[in-house]
Amino acid sequence: MCQSAQTSLVAFVVATLIALLVITRGKKNGIWNGCFILAFISIQLLEFFIWWNRRKEGLTDSAEEALKEGDGPRNGPSGEALTRLILIALWLQPLVQTFMAYKYGQPRFKSQLLVLTMAYFVMFIWSIVRATDSKRSFSTHPVTGQCGEGHLVWTTRGQNETYEESLGTFVGPGPASLIYGFGLIFGLLFMRPTKFGIMLLVLGGIMLTYNAKNYRTGESSSMWCLWAIFYAFLALIMVYSREKQA
Repeated sequence: MCQSAQTSLVAFVVATLIALLVITRGKKNGIWNGCFILAFISIQLLEFFIWWNRRKEGLTDSAEEALKEGDGPRNGPSGEALTRLILIALWLQPLVQTFMAYKYGQPRFKSQLLVLTMAYFVMFIWSIVRATDSKRSFSTHPVTGQCGEGHLVWTTRGQNETYEESLGTFVGPGPASLIYGFGLIFGLLFMRPTKFGIMLLVLGGIMLTYNAKNYRTGESSSMWCLWAIFYAFLALIMVYSREKQA
């Protein structure tokens, strides 16, 4: 799990190498899964720089401290900029997944998947607008407050929001989290052969369910490294199983 700069960087490097291998060896499904993995693990690289920036600037404030003070934690300009990029990177993931489903998925659903891809493109543009809103503040901090340990929490607040009210609304207000999660896994239903898509969809469903059940204060990002590695290795196994069947 991404509990430090080291684990974030290791997860990013390992998953990137697997993604490149999957792309070069896996043909259509390999390109699909490899591109999604690269979009998915961009979070690890951004979190690495956030951990590194916090250590460099000596920031140790935590979510608990911020709640007691009634205000968000100190973040620094670099940390705020990186957190804004995380929001954009998050909405890139369902866009990549749905576009790859449109491009390489079952042909008879092309028109429906194109509409879905366009919808997530609109959400991606919306995330850029939200992330560049100068009236919103962005921050990332560990739950524990010891730099290099704990689970990272991403938050964004409008001018009239308290820090506590902002928890759990990072990807957007209302149903935004459900729309985001739907885009992460729905396209997998159209992967060929279907059994591979179902396996990845089951993994994604377990991931989303586990995070929703166990991380209700915003620190679902703490599981990002673990799930990225699981997804990457499963995609790699699928590539080699296809080669053996060929």
